[in-house]
Amino acid sequence: LNLARLIRADHHFNKQRYAEAANSYTDVQIDKLPAKLQPGTLFNKAWALADAQRPQDAIGAFSQFLAQFPADELTAKALARRGLTYRDIKDTANAMTDFKRVAQDFPNSEATELAYLQMGLIAAEQRDHKATIAAFETLVKKFPTSPAAGQAWFGIGRAHYSLQQWAESVKALIKTID
Repeated sequence: LNLARLIRADHHFNKQRYAEAANSYTDVQIDKLPAKLQPGTLFNKAWALADAQRPQDAIGAFSQFLAQFPADELTAKALARRGLTYRDIKDTANAMTDFKRVAQDFPNSEATELAYLQMGLIAAEQRDHKATIAAFETLVKKFPTSPAAGQAWFGIGRAHYSLQQWAESVKALIKTID
């Protein structure tokens, strides 16, 4: 019965019908599934809950995933997505904690680029110009071809401008245009 419920939930998830997927995953007793299916199922449940605009439930599910499967290959993505969900509810302290953990513990994961971008954006929102520069400079050094590079260079230029560091600001803003 749980496998049938899982098939239904995965069907909705794969069709990007996240509200239906979230409801279907809620019906699945994850601990009754074969061990190899549990991490992915819990991760997908959390993702579906986040995309279904149920942030508190999503944060709980991502936290459960991270507690039960700390060494899983999806851990960095779970942290990054939980960080984005924290940002959605304006909990920047917990969001920053998750993004920093991704950057520190998973420096070679796909989620690291997102983590540096989000750390820079949060620092910019908080008007912490030095942290903004540090996060965005790390992003463009580690991921020079990132689609977010222009945004990062703009953030660097704006932060230098706020610090009245005119030469550095101009250099960064020129790179934004490039």
